[in-house]
Amino acid sequence: MIVLAALPRLRRALAATTAASLLATALLTGTPGAAAADDGRRAKGGTDANSAAEVSPGDWWDELGPAGTDQGVRVYLVDRGEPNGGVAAGISLEPQAAVEDGIEVKLIHGSEVCNSDRDQTYGSSVEPQLNVLAEVSARVRSSEACASAQRLVLTVARTNGTDTRRIRLRVTQTPAVANVDNYPKVEPTEAGAALTVASTTEGEPGTWLGDAGTLESGRAVASSIGAHQRHTYRIGVRWGQTLRWMVVFPEASPSVREQIEKHGVTAHSWLVNPMGGAGAATEAYSLHSGSDISDRTPTQTAYNSTQRNNMQGQYVLVVQTLGPDGVELAIPYQLVAVVEGEVRTNLGPDVPLEGPVGAVGGGIEWLPVAVIGLGVVLAAAGGLVLYAARGRR
Repeated sequence: MIVLAALPRLRRALAATTAASLLATALLTGTPGAAAADDGRRAKGGTDANSAAEVSPGDWWDELGPAGTDQGVRVYLVDRGEPNGGVAAGISLEPQAAVEDGIEVKLIHGSEVCNSDRDQTYGSSVEPQLNVLAEVSARVRSSEACASAQRLVLTVARTNGTDTRRIRLRVTQTPAVANVDNYPKVEPTEAGAALTVASTTEGEPGTWLGDAGTLESGRAVASSIGAHQRHTYRIGVRWGQTLRWMVVFPEASPSVREQIEKHGVTAHSWLVNPMGGAGAATEAYSLHSGSDISDRTPTQTAYNSTQRNNMQGQYVLVVQTLGPDGVELAIPYQLVAVVEGEVRTNLGPDVPLEGPVGAVGGGIEWLPVAVIGLGVVLAAAGGLVLYAARGRR
């Protein structure tokens, strides 16, 4: 009878402690209001240095308003990891087709612009991605003040465009380098034999940098992509190696060919380096006739290099189609990537291959969260047992 009398109180206590447990776990994991996994975390940049938001290494997203407005500028604060270490910010924006757009990024110390980059598209352009990359490190020429500053101001500005769009930011840190000349320079290498696709396995692509599927060198994958979609794959490249890839669009069926021609669907492919910087996109218009997109100008990855795709780490290959949303269409493609060359550890500092270069700001890992969450639940259960025991007295 004592236990039965305590049941309503136990039920209320259980509901309260369970809710508290779930709330605590949600707060720890950042679940409420979180963006999709591929976009990273939300960074609410300010409109000036006084309202700037701090961003640590990792993937982030924010919104950038029209050019010429306060909302068309976003300001962040970025710390160099170790003193005199390198820091970089890669920013990307998806422009609307046939609409002029543009973005610019700057890394600033005081009143000095340490490094900047800009990209734009014109009304007739069908470029799928605007991408800019700013870096301050031993290999980027800058003043002594920029080279030694522990904290830098990162600004992203809309130079064209009349609407509010989502931008993605990748912030990376690299180790300090006392003298960049300690690492030898390398020259572009000759491309090897033309890439071919013999057999394929089923591809498991992601949709952006953070959730990109994994590729194995020389092992082709096959998948299908819609009329307005992006597929991403990642592959590791070490110092001294080169990366080549090819996307093949086999002969499509008559019904698919008809839809491609009707809606003017085009395909693009490009490479994103570990710091979030991308090279120029390539384009293929003949998706229905067995065409391919490929890169045949490899450059060895080396720290002391003027090439953009020159960092050891995880590269992301992007396959994207441009066409109208809402069209039911499955365009088959095959993708093969080949990592070539011998690993040369003397070409750059020892940086990890996983994720953004340097420390990855990805929140709390699942195991600590699980342990903490379990602890909260066990503590709640313990409280219930004690509550019930007191109720029987």
